[in-house]
Amino acid sequence: MKIEVLEPVNGRVVLLAKEKGNPIEGIEIRVEGESKGRTGAGGELEVQSILAGTHNWEALDSEGREAKGMIEIPEITQVEYVPMSVERDGQTVTKWHPLTDTLSFVIEITNTGTTVVDHFTWRQTADIGHMKIDLLHPKMPAKVWRPFAGNLLSGVTTVETRIDGDRVMMIDTISGISKEVISRTPFTPGGLQPGEKLVVEQTGRYWDSLQEAMDSRGIELGTEIKLNVVDEGKGIVDMVIKEYKFGPIKLHDMKARVIFKGPFKVCHEVFVDGELFGSDELGWELL
Repeated sequence: MKIEVLEPVNGRVVLLAKEKGNPIEGIEIRVEGESKGRTGAGGELEVQSILAGTHNWEALDSEGREAKGMIEIPEITQVEYVPMSVERDGQTVTKWHPLTDTLSFVIEITNTGTTVVDHFTWRQTADIGHMKIDLLHPKMPAKVWRPFAGNLLSGVTTVETRIDGDRVMMIDTISGISKEVISRTPFTPGGLQPGEKLVVEQTGRYWDSLQEAMDSRGIELGTEIKLNVVDEGKGIVDMVIKEYKFGPIKLHDMKARVIFKGPFKVCHEVFVDGELFGSDELGWELL
């Protein structure tokens, strides 16, 4: 008997048991003394967790015959992303009040490759530019300022998530602000081993996340954007932009009134070193 490494399937290592050139079913395969399971039809076994590198293997059949050897596992970077969920008081929700509710945003990543994963990039695109917006200052035609205001609200948030020792940190790539978040699952300090899962929970007021998003947009545009609550119950907020240029015109203290209410779409994407590994598109609603 001998064991071969086949081309990866969806980023997972596949081992093949053969004897005299023919595949063998029902062979138990052990790697570094740890059983990885038995081969199925066609003599193949998809391995869920194994590190890249050179490994000792053992193969045992139902009659007790045993074979040993060495295999080389290739380096594969691969993660599996479960669409984000939002929780309020422990219950999954898709609707919430933007100024009063405290929410938990939950991201789940599994390392399905053969390398240690200690970071990934999470990008969110939220389309809330259709919310009701009225310009309070200065007075100008809606066709001039409305596209800018809508684009401002429908920005992209990019966050780098890193495993730093036994902590999980999320860093806004625009503002550089980092915060420690909760992991609902145990993980190996320093990075996710092959087969290991990380479930990250970021909990806080949704209102705070809106202001943080505007802080990042302000830095991106070279200005300062503040949100001031006008009517908490109705979700009415004044958005104040310290300075902005419309062509040759420079405006100061531009103020728009926004009502955060209604349905909107949001898209999330997960990357490792620039390569996209998963995405979702969700429908949420502000009450």
